[in-house]
Amino acid sequence: MTNDPLSAFAAAIPGAVRNWLRAVFRDVNNKLAVRVSTIPTAHEPTLDMAFIDALNGKAYPASVPGGWTLTLDTHFLGGLRLWRHWKIADIGVLFMFRKDGKLVGSKAALLQSKRLYPQEQSLDEDELEDYAIGFARLYKDSFGTAALRPRTFTLTKRSSYRALCVDDNQYKAIEEYETATKVPVFYCLYNPWMLPWTVTLPVVGVPKKPKTKEVGTRILPASRMRSALSSKPSGYSPTYDDLLTNAPPEFQGKHAAGWRLEHFMVDRLLACKDGHRNPSMSIDSGLERMFYRRSGPISAAIAITIDAGKADVRRD
Repeated sequence: MTNDPLSAFAAAIPGAVRNWLRAVFRDVNNKLAVRVSTIPTAHEPTLDMAFIDALNGKAYPASVPGGWTLTLDTHFLGGLRLWRHWKIADIGVLFMFRKDGKLVGSKAALLQSKRLYPQEQSLDEDELEDYAIGFARLYKDSFGTAALRPRTFTLTKRSSYRALCVDDNQYKAIEEYETATKVPVFYCLYNPWMLPWTVTLPVVGVPKKPKTKEVGTRILPASRMRSALSSKPSGYSPTYDDLLTNAPPEFQGKHAAGWRLEHFMVDRLLACKDGHRNPSMSIDSGLERMFYRRSGPISAAIAITIDAGKADVRRD
């Protein structure tokens, strides 16, 4: 038998548990992709909130055959969310594996959110001043009559993730954080369901619906992002097409430009192929730094507890 209880536990998780989680995150992916498809100018924090809100509908204990139970919780942590003055990630994901209530081990990942920008929109995200101004920002003149004029927004494979820039402070801070802590960071890339995609705002009647679901939210390791951009100059913002070019086999075909959200959660993170491993019954320094400090690197957390009950989780 394996001496690694975490791997043994992951291997023993039945298909019913995996299918339940895959359905949950497939639904989350759908809600996020529809949001981007309908409102391509939505700021990244609103998409993060939509991510958490979609999971809140499943935040109840669930039982599956064989005595297994699942509990899904979401938390807003607040805090500074900084690593050397730059935010490392927006959402932390924590899988906790239990056997009859006793902690066996855990897996964790950090997600840094970036959205695909319409070609007609320049960089536009919330700044520190927006939080300081508070509700008064709703009275900005830019939110007046200009917002009522019809305007078409276009998303294609040549559209870029404008808030992600090669060699900027956050880009460097993420690499430094991974090196210092050995905790991997993943980009959570918000995309519409299909590319190319166009939408005109304000919407007249019922919002347009995509005909296919080929893109959606994708997860890409920060190390893979750096590799894809290794030849790009400082200040360059990657396009969707950049992530398709010269991609390794695991990021081709249906996983082009990153793993689909539900695939990452179930077939990569849950399966112990990616993420930060803690094969013990205590909280290691990596987890403590991520989830237990007000100055930690994240602003929201997803905790998924899987309890095997009396089931046999040993594997030869």
